[in-house]
Amino acid sequence: RPSTSMSADGPFNLYNAVVTAADKASANRGVLVVMNDTVLDGRDVTKTNTTDVATFKSVNYGPLGYIHNGKIDYQRTPARKHTSDTPFDVSKLNELPKVGIVYNYANASDLPAKALVDAGYDGIV
Repeated sequence: RPSTSMSADGPFNLYNAVVTAADKASANRGVLVVMNDTVLDGRDVTKTNTTDVATFKSVNYGPLGYIHNGKIDYQRTPARKHTSDTPFDVSKLNELPKVGIVYNYANASDLPAKALVDAGYDGIV
């Protein structure tokens, strides 16, 4: 739902994502997707609908857990590591890679992305 609609889901999804990221039980679970009080494994998540608030689902495996009143109830752990470098550890990094953000839409210009590449950015979201 857009932020201007009644009962917009964005602010609460963001709150639950922060709750999930801050919870020690979320460590070593890889990429997590948090939407609609549900925690999903990023490797297995699929967008199933363009308008439903519960659009992201882990069709083959189900959710990792649920969020109730600001607390996570994990039901299972991911079946395998996300990468050979899992868990991701930033404690030994002196600096993080430079990553730019490009807002995109149908028929958008490629100039913003090319500018980031030309400027030596390490990644683009």
